[in-house]
Amino acid sequence: MPPETDNQQEYKAMTVNDVYLDWNALVGRKVSVRGKFTDMSSVAAITDPDGGGMVFVDISRAPRSGRAAVAGCVGCIVALRGTVFAYHGAAAGINADWISKE
Repeated sequence: MPPETDNQQEYKAMTVNDVYLDWNALVGRKVSVRGKFTDMSSVAAITDPDGGGMVFVDISRAPRSGRAAVAGCVGCIVALRGTVFAYHGAAAGINADWISKE
């Protein structure tokens, strides 16, 4: 997970599966998750390390160093923080503010 910061407390630690199941109620909320990350060029996704639902991830706002670390990852374990959004109005998404490959 990221280094301790004052604003880290704004993010609720959750499993990817919890975000996947409850995303409608979480839209606009800040979350922190850990999971298997897959970069598919213009689209990325994260799943729970033990399997389960998939959540789309937009890393365009994350720091460059984090984006570079996960570029081309398929199944890499990452930690990320961001805001939940409705991906095309029908699926869970997270706009990542921070991402790190573990």
